[in-house]
Amino acid sequence: MIAALAILLLGAAVAWVAQHQVTVNEAQKVLDLRETRDELEGKLSIAQDRLAEVSSENEDRKSREADLAAAEAAVAKRENEVGTREAAVSATEQQVAATTIKPGRWTVGVDIEPGSYRVSEPVVGTRCYWKISVTGSNGDDIVSNDFGTQGNHTVTLSNGQDFESSDCGSWVKQ
Repeated sequence: MIAALAILLLGAAVAWVAQHQVTVNEAQKVLDLRETRDELEGKLSIAQDRLAEVSSENEDRKSREADLAAAEAAVAKRENEVGTREAAVSATEQQVAATTIKPGRWTVGVDIEPGSYRVSEPVVGTRCYWKISVTGSNGDDIVSNDFGTQGNHTVTLSNGQDFESSDCGSWVKQ
């Protein structure tokens, strides 16, 4: 009977130790799982913050892309407008160049067009000389001439005339 009681007590003690050991193991597992959960929640929070940051950066990028596209469209429009103006200016410049008289001697209707011409820049302090003579007279049959030192000189030239100019600069058709 003592032996049976001893066995019973020994069995109860072993059962208690086994149960207590399982409880300690389960408690440790719970603590480990809580620690893992807390660690994962921290990582999740960091990931969510980073996602919000990246989403904000993406929205900013999209906004900048839209602004850039609008700016590029405006630049393209301006380039087109400038191209149109440049073509008009170029045509005008070519016309002015074609009807500008440089210093020298010219025959109206052959070298230069008939019409009214004015110095391109006002004459200041130089001895601007110009002469209109009858073509073929070798400059002897003078229609008009001037030694101007100041101002915006103007001449009117007709077919059958020669025009000579020195120290006056260029003459532009009006």
